[in-house]
Amino acid sequence: TFPGHKSHDEGPFARLIADHFGTEHTELPARAASADLLPELARQFDEPMADSSMVPTFLVSRLVRKHATVALGGDGGDEIFAGYPHYKFLQQKAYWQHMTPKLVQRSVAAAAALLPVGVRGRNYLTGFSAPGRASIASVNLFFDAQGRKALLSPLAALGDALDSRPEQYKTSLFSDRDSFVQQATSTDFSTYLPDDILVKVDRASMLASLELRAPFLDYRIIEFAFRRVPDDLKANRHALKLLPRLLAKKLLPASFDSSRKQGFSVPIKKWFTQDWGSSMIGVLREADPHLFDRGFIETLIAGQQRGLANAHRLFALTMFELWRREYQIRCL
Repeated sequence: TFPGHKSHDEGPFARLIADHFGTEHTELPARAASADLLPELARQFDEPMADSSMVPTFLVSRLVRKHATVALGGDGGDEIFAGYPHYKFLQQKAYWQHMTPKLVQRSVAAAAALLPVGVRGRNYLTGFSAPGRASIASVNLFFDAQGRKALLSPLAALGDALDSRPEQYKTSLFSDRDSFVQQATSTDFSTYLPDDILVKVDRASMLASLELRAPFLDYRIIEFAFRRVPDDLKANRHALKLLPRLLAKKLLPASFDSSRKQGFSVPIKKWFTQDWGSSMIGVLREADPHLFDRGFIETLIAGQQRGLANAHRLFALTMFELWRREYQIRCL
């Protein structure tokens, strides 16, 4: 539970399920951790890691370890059964692209590119005129090509070496023979899941000496999901993770809202207004000026302070800088 942060607190839902099945239920309140934890996490992960959910993963692992040495997690469920919001968005986008003239699409994308980084929905709008592959590759980007150029302007002398086009790499993984849902879930399964989710869970839990296992990643469930479950039981323009939700309605109490979707995260926006923000800003203002453009970082900070959604970008840059310090990585 996250006391005082209703939108992040899953306590009432877990309690409802436990009461329904009559299981032993223990609630572990996660209090706001000190930002002093971040250098320890940077050292534990041993590589740059941008996912702020490493923090609650470690906090809950540390709490659970007081009661058990092995725990179960739900990792893999969103990738194989289509639980992420962008699976729905991609189908909505395809529908609206079909209904909208090309000139209007290009105009929307061009206008969105002029918006400040941190405006909610900016990524979706800038990719509005892009074909399916490109729109999938631009989902959840912290920094698009324009943002990367501004952030890394001190390295401009490297020229084309900076423009590695991660979007092009991601689109190279897609098959035109597959549907949007099939392309997106298989790409997330082969990139986001092993490169982010499983690394995060493994290293954060082992820092607490807790072993976390992922039943959804049993090979038989993976094969069933990718070979036998059709798109109309995964995601459409209006709903996500359809098959698990149909099963949930049969098994879980009627009062449980099976349509809700909540990622495992901390209230980082709120924390940023407290000691966390001060610590992160302090780290970033001392970051190597030969790597990150300080003016761009100050723009991100100012945007966050006036209500834009830059907290996760600032967290990512903070963790990169802390990793660089921990392992004494120097910029040439």
